[in-house]
Amino acid sequence: MEKHRGRLNLEYDSAEHESLPHVVKFSGGRSSGMLLLLLLEQGLLDRKRGDVVVFNNTSAEHPATYDFVRTCCECAESQYGIPFFWIEYATYEDARRGEWFRRSGYRLVNEKPCDESNPAGYRWRGEVFEELVSLQGFLPSRHTRICTAHLKLRATNEFLADWFAGKDTIEWRGHYYPESQMTDDVVVARHRRSRGMMD
Repeated sequence: MEKHRGRLNLEYDSAEHESLPHVVKFSGGRSSGMLLLLLLEQGLLDRKRGDVVVFNNTSAEHPATYDFVRTCCECAESQYGIPFFWIEYATYEDARRGEWFRRSGYRLVNEKPCDESNPAGYRWRGEVFEELVSLQGFLPSRHTRICTAHLKLRATNEFLADWFAGKDTIEWRGHYYPESQMTDDVVVARHRRSRGMMD
């Protein structure tokens, strides 16, 4: 991508790439905000092509970041008609060979904080990070960089697989029970069996 006299010039490896859906990964920072606004203002994003903007909420953002994301989301959708999705890493319980276990996934959230009256809202007190650590069984470090891999890349890849599948609905993941089906004993036994790796 080159900038020529205040305009973005998108260069594609192949002419057919221009017709493929464009995905803008929006971090909530100034750089991604500027890039998004330039793409929108210059008409380089097209809803009909399947273009989409994705914000991965880590639940550890500054309150002003959520305000900025909300503003950019409203601009992209209402002024330019480009879908803007807020997603979060999430886990769900599933059963295999008679044993319950947790799987990684994502959840689509709305632009308001999660509370009792808005359970589909975004989490903002570190809950997403805690959920990742509780599944993995260890904290991230320089040698085990699980945050980007799970909170952003894996969650986005799963979301985009659903988005580009072109289905009217997405299958329910997990169970409908009001409480966890995994007992503490099962969690500890599985953790020991896998030598500390939970995923």
